[in-house]
Amino acid sequence: MKKTEICLRHIKSDIGIFLCIVFYVLFYIIAMQVKPYLDGAEWYCFNSAQRLIFGIAELYIFVKLFDKKSWKNVINLNLSKDGIAAGSALIIYIILFAVTIAVGFKSFTDTTFEIVFSCLFLQQITTGFWEELTFRAFVLEGYFEKKNYNWRWRLFYASLSFVIFGMIHAIEYTHNIGNAIDIFIRTGIMGFVFAAIYLYSHNILIPMLLHFIYDIFANLQSFVEEWNVDNIVFSFLNNYVLTIAFIGMFAGSIFFVCRRHTLSGG
Repeated sequence: MKKTEICLRHIKSDIGIFLCIVFYVLFYIIAMQVKPYLDGAEWYCFNSAQRLIFGIAELYIFVKLFDKKSWKNVINLNLSKDGIAAGSALIIYIILFAVTIAVGFKSFTDTTFEIVFSCLFLQQITTGFWEELTFRAFVLEGYFEKKNYNWRWRLFYASLSFVIFGMIHAIEYTHNIGNAIDIFIRTGIMGFVFAAIYLYSHNILIPMLLHFIYDIFANLQSFVEEWNVDNIVFSFLNNYVLTIAFIGMFAGSIFFVCRRHTLSGG
């Protein structure tokens, strides 16, 4: 009986990874079927609604699969201070990112409020909600289910998040291998950073919020029509400070993945 229980626990812990892939494939198929017929704010609104619907459905499945009492046991402020501590390097990076854009932009593209609002707010807040449930909660919950707490398992699960998150973003750039590799590494590191926060705190709300805030500035760049390339401060921030901060953010995340925490016990 004991061996059977252990086997079932392993299946239950690892099925989240399988479901993550299934959810993404279904999401991608639907999005690609609809995208040719929509553009601008209409597309952003549809895509936001799709992310919200998928997120709610996945949250329901997550609650049932991992025996949570309700969604409030998944999305809450429990151990949020630990989540913020683990995400401190990311917070610094976001601040520097925002300052770099503020210093460096010369002019924005002439567009509508509807497009800006639907792209920068609606799509990004639902992205933080859906992607963190899909690529962090489902992928990483297996670590807590195994109850074999040690830094090696945390590093394994964080690395798994790196690979999956990097691949699903890089797949859109397969026509250019160089860009695909760059996107894979950059988004993979971001996946690792969000994973570190969840593994350290077991709080999914903090990664959701930080993901949302980060994505606002990441997508705001696409609205910049002209950069102030002659600005020395902008060049220094963009070419050196952000790179150093990004590396530091990754290193800090590795530290928190490997660090002993009372929640994990080892």
